[in-house]
Amino acid sequence: MALIARFRPRTLRWRVYTLVGILLALLLGTVLATLIARQHANEVGVRVRDHMRPAQASTAALTTGYVDMETGLRGYLLTRDVQYLDSYDSGSTTVAQARRVLARELTDAESRRLMTEVNDAGNLWVNTSAVPLIDAARDGTLTTADLSESTSTGKEQFDDLRLRLAALQDRIDRLIATALQSSSNAQATANMITILFGAVALVVGVVIIVLLHFSLVRPVNRLVDTVGRVSAGDLDHRVTVDGPTEVVVLGNAVESMRVRLLAESAQAAEASQLAARLEEADRIAQDLGRTAVRDLFALSLALQSVAGRYPSVRPALIGIIRDLDRSLEEMRSAVLGRMRKPESRKLRAEVLDLLVLLEQDLAVTPALQLAGDHDLTLPAPIAADVLDVLHDAVFATTGSGSAKEVEIGIALSAGEVRLSVAGAVPDKARAAARETLADLAERARHHGGEATVEEGEQRIAVDWRIPLNSTDDR
Repeated sequence: MALIARFRPRTLRWRVYTLVGILLALLLGTVLATLIARQHANEVGVRVRDHMRPAQASTAALTTGYVDMETGLRGYLLTRDVQYLDSYDSGSTTVAQARRVLARELTDAESRRLMTEVNDAGNLWVNTSAVPLIDAARDGTLTTADLSESTSTGKEQFDDLRLRLAALQDRIDRLIATALQSSSNAQATANMITILFGAVALVVGVVIIVLLHFSLVRPVNRLVDTVGRVSAGDLDHRVTVDGPTEVVVLGNAVESMRVRLLAESAQAAEASQLAARLEEADRIAQDLGRTAVRDLFALSLALQSVAGRYPSVRPALIGIIRDLDRSLEEMRSAVLGRMRKPESRKLRAEVLDLLVLLEQDLAVTPALQLAGDHDLTLPAPIAADVLDVLHDAVFATTGSGSAKEVEIGIALSAGEVRLSVAGAVPDKARAAARETLADLAERARHHGGEATVEEGEQRIAVDWRIPLNSTDDR
C-alpha cells in the first residue's frame, strides 16, 4: 500500500494522463488482437485457396486419372478395341498434370512422403502390369493364362495404389480442416479479447467518473464554497483545501489573498483613524490660527509696547517676548501642516504587515495566535525591536524558508511582551538556527527579559519575553 501511495499521481494532470493512458492501452490491445486475428485468417485463407485447394483438386484428379487408365486397360484387354486406349492415354495425361501440381503445392514432409508412395505405387502398376499387358495384346502374344495372372497381379497393385491415394487425400483434407479451424479459433480469440477489453474499459470508465468526483469535483466544490464565504466578507474563515496539486495551489493562493486582505483591512482601518486624528488636529490648528495665535501675537505686540514705554522693565520683558515669539512660530508651523508624525503604532498592524512580507519571502502562511490586549500601542523603539526579533525567530525556526508550517504566538499586556515561534528545521540548517536563537536570547536579557529554546528531532520552538517597565531604562 505504501508503494502504491508513493507512486500515485498527485496532480490532476497526471491523474487524467494515467486514466486516459489505460483507456488507450485497452483500445490498442483490442485493435492489436483484431489485427493479429485478421492477419492470421488472411494467411490461412491464402494458403488454403492458393495451395491446399489446388492440391486437394489435383489429388482427386490424380485418382480419377488412374481410374480412367485402369478402366481403359481393362476394356482393351477384353475387347482388343484400341478406342479404350484413348481413355488410358487421357488418364495418363491427367495423372502427369496432377503430379506436377502436387509436387509444387505440397510442402510439408508428411504430404511429400505420401505423394512419393503414390508415385511409386503408380509407376509400379504402370510399368509391371499396364504397359506389359498392352504391349502383349498388341503383339498377339498374350495368352489366357498370362492374362489371368497379370490381371490378378495388376489388381493387387492397383488396390495398393488406391490405398495410397486415399491416404494422400485424407492428409490434404485434414490439413485444410486444421487450417480452417485455426482461423476460426483466432477469430474467436479476437472476439473474446474485444469483449474482455470492452468490459475492462467500462469498469475503467466508471472508476474515472468516481475518481474525478472525489479528487476534483468535491475539492473544487469545497473551495468554491469557502471562496464564496470569504468573498461575502467572512475574512476570518480560513481556507483549507485538499485534492490534486492544482486545487491545493489555488486554495493556498486564495488563503494568501485572505491574509493579505486582513492585513490591508487593518492598515485601512488604521489609516482611517489616523486621517480622523489628522482632521481633528487640523481643526484644532485652524481654531488656534483664528484665536490663540491672534491673541498671542497681540500679547507680544503689547509687551513690546510696554518695554518701549518703560525702559526699566525692558530687560525682564525681552526674554518673555522671545519665548512668546518662538511659541508663535511653532503654532504657525502647526497651522501650515508641518506636524510631527506619531512615534508609535499598534503592534497588531505591524505584525500583519510583517506576516505578508514573510509569506512573500518564505512562500508559506504562518499560523498566528494573538492573546492579550490587541489594541495595545507600544513605543516605537520597543515595537521595532519586537518586530525585528519576530522576523529573526521565524527565519531561524524555518531553516531560511525550508519549512512549510510555522506557528507564531503573540501575547500583549501592559507589563510584558511575549513571543513564541515554532517550526520544522532540517538538519542542515540547525547550526545557523542555534546561532540566531542565541543572539535573540542575548537581546532578551539586554532588555531585562529571557528567552527559552526547545529543540526536538526536527522542530525548534523559541519563547521570548521582555517586561515593558524596564525597557526604557535600558
